[in-house]
Amino acid sequence: MPSVQRPSEVKDNLLWDFLSQLLEFDPNKRISAVEALQHPYFTSPEALSDISKEQQDLASLAAIVQLEGDQSITERISLILL
Repeated sequence: MPSVQRPSEVKDNLLWDFLSQLLEFDPNKRISAVEALQHPYFTSPEALSDISKEQQDLASLAAIVQLEGDQSITERISLILL
């Protein structure tokens, strides 16, 4: 089965690992959406240090609102940011 060749522009090994798993031709070997979100490209200490406090707060609020079943997250966030 064919594979995607790493472009010379992609220097980051974590990024390449992530992209190559997303672009896997064989659907049985391709990374799932859940697995993709758990990939070290998003969960490593380096990735987490790139997220601002405000972004972390918004993500936490979104998770809470979703657990409560509230779909109006945009309204709630805009009230908090005012």
